[in-house]
Amino acid sequence: MNRNTHGEERRKVEKATSMERLGWIESFVG
Repeated sequence: MNRNTHGEERRKVEKATSMERLGWIESFVG
């Protein structure tokens, strides 16, 4: 159970990081 929760947390963090990266690239290119 603990492992599952940890995986979910990691996925959320990864998603947020990718979204942040996309926004940063967009602002950099634009």
